[in-house]
Amino acid sequence: MKWIYKECDVEVTVVYDSPAQETLTPIVEIRCEDTGDPHRLTTNEVFSSATGAELHGVRMAWQWIDENVK
Repeated sequence: MKWIYKECDVEVTVVYDSPAQETLTPIVEIRCEDTGDPHRLTTNEVFSSATGAELHGVRMAWQWIDENVK
């Protein structure tokens, strides 16, 4: 999932967290002109659905951008 929030390019990718491929976790990449290099967010939380993992990734991105981008 890709979108732009406050002039930052955001991408949330959902990956399997375990070798058995039973749980999913989001990986968030944020690229903003103000922050220099891309910033990557990860979490230890796992989800049983891709939708749940994506929504959590979206919330992580919004929070990080709101706190770090002016």
